[in-house]
Amino acid sequence: MNLEELTLDLFLLKPHPHVVKRLVEAAEKITLNPVKLKPPIFKPRQPPTPASIITGVDGGFQVKELCGGSLIIATGVAYTSSLSLIEDLEPVIEAEVRLADVDEPVAWAEALERRLTFKSASRAVIERKPEAVFIDGGLLLHPTFFASKGDCKIEVEGCLMELAKLLNLTEKIGINIAGIVKRPRGKLFDGIHRDAALLDLEEGEATEPRPAEEASVRRYAEAFRKVGVKLPVIMVSYVKTSSRREPLRVEYPSWCSFDEILATILATSDSVMGVPVHVVKADVHTKVHGGIVKAVYSRLLYRLLAEYGERAEDYLRPIRGESLEES
Repeated sequence: MNLEELTLDLFLLKPHPHVVKRLVEAAEKITLNPVKLKPPIFKPRQPPTPASIITGVDGGFQVKELCGGSLIIATGVAYTSSLSLIEDLEPVIEAEVRLADVDEPVAWAEALERRLTFKSASRAVIERKPEAVFIDGGLLLHPTFFASKGDCKIEVEGCLMELAKLLNLTEKIGINIAGIVKRPRGKLFDGIHRDAALLDLEEGEATEPRPAEEASVRRYAEAFRKVGVKLPVIMVSYVKTSSRREPLRVEYPSWCSFDEILATILATSDSVMGVPVHVVKADVHTKVHGGIVKAVYSRLLYRLLAEYGERAEDYLRPIRGESLEES
C-alpha cells in the first residue's frame, strides 16, 4: 500500500482485539472490597430549637481573559435566619472586581473568593449574632494553594489572614463554626477514611471526629504563624445527611461542640440535596452568572470608551475562545 491508497477508515480509532483482551483480563484480577469495617458512629443528642439563628456562607467567582488582562469577579455571601423562618432579606455581601495581568488568574480568583467568603462570615458574626456558621467548601484551603507564587501568593496570604481573624472571632464570642465539603474526594485531611466510600454510614450518622491529618495541616500552621496566629486543632468528620448522596465532610475547630454542629446540619438538610439550607441559600445568591459578567464588562467598556475613545476598545476585547455569554 502506498500513500495514495490511504483511506479514512485507517485513521479511525479501532482498539486491537489483543489490547482489549489484556485489559479485560487485568480488570478480572482487581480485588473489589466495597464493604469497609464500620467506623465509629456518632449521633447527635439534642436537636436545635426553632429560634436558633444560623448563618450559611458561600462564595463565587468568574474569570474572563481579555486582551488587557484577566477580568476577575468574586463574591462572598452570608445568609442568616432563624430555623423557624428561613428568610434573609439583607444578606451580608462582599464583592470585588479586578482587572490584572497575572500568571495564575483562576487560582488568584479562587483565593479572592475564599477571602471574601471568610470576610462576609466575620461580618455576619458581628452584625447578625448567629449561634452557628456553616461555610461551603470547608475551612481548610486545598494544599495546592500553598504552591502559588507572586500576586497569587499575596492573595492566598490575605485569605489565610481573613480565616485566622474569623476563627479567632468565633472562638472569642463562643460560636460554633464548621466548613461543609459537599463533594469530598480522596483522603485529603483524614488519613483513614476515603471520603466518598463510607458505605456503612446510615442517614443521620457521622464518623467519630478525628484531628485533621498532621501532614495536611503542617503548612497551615506555618502560614498562620507568619500572620501571628496559632492554628487551632481542626477536627474532621463525615456526615450522612441523605441516603441519596455521599457523606459530607465537616471541618471544625476543636473548641466547637460537634454535637450541636451535627444536630443543626441534620435538622437543616433536606433528604434530596443533603446540604444545610442556609448554605444552599447562600449558594443561590453568590453565583456569578453570565448576566452579572456582562453587566460588569459593559460598565468597564463604557468607562474605557468615554475616557480613551474607540481606539482603546481592544484593551477590553475578549481573547480568542472567550465568551461573555458563558455562565
